[in-house]
Amino acid sequence: MRSDAARFDHPAIRLSLDDVLAPDILAAAVRRVSRNGGGPGGDGLGISTIEANPRALPELARAVRSGRYRPGPLRRVLINRPGKSPRPLAIPCVTDRVLQTAVLLALAPSLDRWMSRTSFAYRPGRSTGDALRRLAAELAAGRNWIADADIRSFFETIPHALLHEDLAAWIGRGPVLELIVGWIASGGSRGRGIAQGAPLSPLLANVYLQPLDVALAVAGLRAIRYADDFVVACRGRKEAESALDLAARALALRGLELARDKSAVRGPGTHFVFLGAGITVPSG
Repeated sequence: MRSDAARFDHPAIRLSLDDVLAPDILAAAVRRVSRNGGGPGGDGLGISTIEANPRALPELARAVRSGRYRPGPLRRVLINRPGKSPRPLAIPCVTDRVLQTAVLLALAPSLDRWMSRTSFAYRPGRSTGDALRRLAAELAAGRNWIADADIRSFFETIPHALLHEDLAAWIGRGPVLELIVGWIASGGSRGRGIAQGAPLSPLLANVYLQPLDVALAVAGLRAIRYADDFVVACRGRKEAESALDLAARALALRGLELARDKSAVRGPGTHFVFLGAGITVPSG
């Protein structure tokens, strides 16, 4: 097993259109989109338009292979969150959600084995509960100084050019990368941002933050990350302050910003919220 510090040194994962457009993969993608529910995208059409048409998937595959496929319009909504600013969601059309889910089904199993063990969001067999248990274990081991970090407007500010480079390193250049690049462009603005609400966006987020995971691991730090929320469990105040500074530098290299006003060092006896759970840092 490789250490987290080595995990950005990964082999290219070759993914072809045949892998994505295989009939069983497309059928499984339709079932997942249907099971997940959700409303239509910007074209107003629901998943039943695909489920009720036996020619829909073969026609979609032909459109992709011929280069005629283009992403449809997004439906943009705001989701209210108690005590926080509303979260902007961008909902792709169901055709796009099916295709993105097909890419996810074909790619995620191979890619996930190279993801850092400190990353807990949107991965099979991992959950917020697992992340919280990892944090509890670190606290129990005496790492009771916490660097509590927040990335400013993460999903809205991911630079497209750097994300394209990352994806090319992971899956190589070719038709599948071109598909993903098209979805990235349609979900962002002025070369930044990915669509929260799109099936592939969680995977893209983990790909983009893998170098942050590696930078923290190389420094010997114990991080627990769930999407753009992460903490680092440390032995003392100085180490926790250094962890925040290192995170800020690593994020700046990614074109992102550590939200200093929402990030802090939490010492013994303090209370904070992580992944919706109230955490009291032990004094002992």
